[in-house]
Amino acid sequence: LVQYITAQSIQILETVVIAQPNASMAFTDLGGVAILTNRLAKELGNPPTLLTPSVGGELKDENQTNVAVVSPPPPPTYGQRVLLFSLVTCLTVVFHQEANPTNNGASANTESGSGTGSDQLRQPALTQAIITLLKHVPSYGGHLASLVATLLGDVLNHDPHVVRYVHEAGIAQAFFDMVQGKISFLRKPATDKDINDNNNNSGKEPILPPIPELIMAIPNVLAALALTEDGAKAVKAANPFPALISLLYNPQYAMPASRCLLNELTAIVGTGLEEIMRHVEGVKPLLMQAIVDAMNKVCEIGRELQAQERAAGRHITPELELQRSCLIQYVLNM
Repeated sequence: LVQYITAQSIQILETVVIAQPNASMAFTDLGGVAILTNRLAKELGNPPTLLTPSVGGELKDENQTNVAVVSPPPPPTYGQRVLLFSLVTCLTVVFHQEANPTNNGASANTESGSGTGSDQLRQPALTQAIITLLKHVPSYGGHLASLVATLLGDVLNHDPHVVRYVHEAGIAQAFFDMVQGKISFLRKPATDKDINDNNNNSGKEPILPPIPELIMAIPNVLAALALTEDGAKAVKAANPFPALISLLYNPQYAMPASRCLLNELTAIVGTGLEEIMRHVEGVKPLLMQAIVDAMNKVCEIGRELQAQERAAGRHITPELELQRSCLIQYVLNM
C-alpha cells in the first residue's frame, strides 16, 4: 500500500512538473532528482552509493569509493513495478524537458548551477540502477526498459560529453547485451524443491520483450552511443545490428504471438538504422551485411516451409499455416 501511495504521489508530481515550468525549476533546485534516484536505487536493492541533495540542488556522494555491483534482488512485486515505473517516468520527463528547453523553463536549471541530466547520470546510484534494469529486462518489463532507453537517448543527445562515461561505466555494454539477448531473469533464492524439480526458470531463454516503444528506441540510443569517435568504435565492436534485425524474422515478434511490429514500426526502425549509416563512419558495411544475412535467412525459412508443404500434400496442418503466416510477415518486414 505504501508503495502504491508513493507511486501515485510521484505521478502527481510528474504532472505538475510537466504543466508548470517554474515547478520544474524548483523541483531540480531542491534536489528532487537526487531523491528520486536514491529511491530508485533502494527499490532495485543495489544502492552502492546514495546521493544527498543539498541547497541549490547540488549533489553530495556519501560514499564515492564504494561503487561495487551487489547481487541482484529478488523479482519485483506488483507494487514495486508500479513504483519503479513512476520513478523512471518522472526522471525521464525531467531529463526530456532539459533536453528540450524551448518548451519550458528547464534551461534555467543548467544556468542556475543545479545538476543536469548528464551530471545525474554520472552518479553511481543512477548508473547502477540503469545497468540493473537493462540486464534484467525480462523481470522488470519492456515498458520500463523503453523508458530507460528514452532517458539515455535524451541525456546523450543533449550532452555528448557524457558518452565516454556511459561506455566506461558499463551502461553501454549493458545496453548492447540487452539488444543481443544477453539478459536474464531475476531469480528467487533456490530451495530444495526448485533444485529437485528444476523449476527455477532453468532452461528458459529470456528474450527482449516485444514492446514497440522499446524496439523503436534502440536505433536512437545506438546512434547516441556513437556520437564520439571512441563511442562509434565501441558500437562497431559490439555490432548489435544482426541481433536487432533478427527481431524482424523471429516468430515471437510476429502475429499471432505479438503485434509489436505492426503500425509502421519496421519503417521507423529502418529509418533509425539509415541515420546511423549516414552519420557513423564504418558502420554501413556491418549493417548491410546484417541485412543481407537476414534476407538470406528468410529465404532459407521459405525453402524449408516449401519442402514441408510438399511433403504434407493436401494435409496442411495448423502449424504449417502458422509458419506460412509468419513467413509473409517476415517478407513484409524486410
